[in-house]
Amino acid sequence: MFNRYQIRLTLLVVFLLALGVAPLAQAAGGSLDFTVDCNGFTSNGSELMLTRDNTGQLQEAFTITAIDGAGNALLEPISDVFFVGGTVTWEDGEGYEWTRDPLYNPLHLQIVSPAGNGLDEQVVYDVSANCPGLAKFGAIDALTAFGRQALRLLTGEAFVLQPADGEVSDALEVNAIPPRPVNPQDVLEDQPGYAVVNTDNLYLRTGDSPSYAVIGIVDGGTELAVLGRNEDLTWWYVQVGGLRGWVSGQFLVLRGDLSGVPEVPILGELAVPTLYVGFPNNAVYAGPSMLEEVVCTIPGNREFKVLGRTAASDWYQIEVPCGADDSAEAWILADRGLLRNPAGVTIPELD
Repeated sequence: MFNRYQIRLTLLVVFLLALGVAPLAQAAGGSLDFTVDCNGFTSNGSELMLTRDNTGQLQEAFTITAIDGAGNALLEPISDVFFVGGTVTWEDGEGYEWTRDPLYNPLHLQIVSPAGNGLDEQVVYDVSANCPGLAKFGAIDALTAFGRQALRLLTGEAFVLQPADGEVSDALEVNAIPPRPVNPQDVLEDQPGYAVVNTDNLYLRTGDSPSYAVIGIVDGGTELAVLGRNEDLTWWYVQVGGLRGWVSGQFLVLRGDLSGVPEVPILGELAVPTLYVGFPNNAVYAGPSMLEEVVCTIPGNREFKVLGRTAASDWYQIEVPCGADDSAEAWILADRGLLRNPAGVTIPELD
């Protein structure tokens, strides 16, 4: 795997930035040399010099993309942004494994400095190789295939369209404030279709029903990149900002042509059962009895992850913050809170 990129800023560029002088719009370059094989790609000692202010913020964005001979993505595109004048260095032997197996030859690796800030897109590095034992798919338009994997339009930094593989962003922790992601303005105008949120506070979830955990909240009017769908087209697998997840089609307006959007697997996690406690300073106990030791008191207007229950479900074991311990286990009377279990997850009996 690659280590974190090593950045070197030259004294000249630091001096220019201090004076407010605009950097040169010359071609990005450097000494790039990667070996591509069946398992991934490896550096033979490579440096990428960042010379193009394609973000308008004295920074250059770049993407690393790989596809097989049929245009299938071999890894999620890598996108990053660093100051103009810096050098991104990959030491000899550093490498990156494919996240999905190649199916056809040849394998293509490409590094691109995207268009933006009045600069055209520039292919910085392009190399191909064959994997022994794989058939050749046939002639494809490699540029079009790469274009399916990444949107290289910029508003500050690169927006990279992720694969339609069903992978989703991490679910929120209990009581976490949901992010409200947005996509850069007009970044989807070159796509055959997209979706517009037609309500306020639409949940982005890890799967195609309210039983799945929440990833974030999307505001009305937000444009979503559509990556996939479920079997009956009632939920759509989308990307917004840096997040991927599912939204209900009931609250979307579909634009353009989405007839080619693939059905993708549901891979997300179900929502965990929680107990909402409204009043503050409720005591929680070491066992399911008020005769047990009081562990601590807990704040109100919060949800607590449910870990277990008594046979009669009159007590719940919950995960609570107690002093310096953010995840103590303690018991509380069931009537002190409201159980929320939208996925119908079985709560284990512990007494």
